Amino acid sequence: MLKTPSRGTRSFFVILDGFELLHVEVLHWLVFDDTGPVTFIKCTQLCNFPQHCNGNVVAFCKKDNGKWCLGVIELLSIVPSETLIIHQWDGHVSKLGVPLFVESDIKCWNDVASHFNRAVLDPKQVEIEFLNQDKGITANNAPIKSPKRSIVDGEFNV
Repeated sequence: MLKTPSRGTRSFFVILDGFELLHVEVLHWLVFDDTGPVTFIKCTQLCNFPQHCNGNVVAFCKKDNGKWCLGVIELLSIVPSETLIIHQWDGHVSKLGVPLFVESDIKCWNDVASHFNRAVLDPKQVEIEFLNQDKGITANNAPIKSPKRSIVDGEFNV
């Protein structure tokens, strides 16, 4: 079990259908199957980000509507003038509930850009959670390596 300094709640985000993510907060031990809908967990160990967080996958919520969406950051600037440029996923899924961009053969951003809409936002008006994918089919069908999951019983320490 990974021992982290994190205590309290942990956020999970599940892709169902449509662009809005199901946001779940848990306070206790949790067991997930390795199969099922594409699910992300809030990343609590933030380090080694590229400049301006370019390319990071996030869940974000505009404070005026409360809906969580999946996005990819192009630019996050916290110096004047603060700016967030984000590519919001369009919400299209396959019959299996997998985001269509995941089923693409991804070699570069241009291979998936058509599945996202670019937006320029004020970072003070948006809540952002950096994500790690924990379950479901991944881009290029890469394996999920989850150091947060117990190799004995699949539980998370939340």
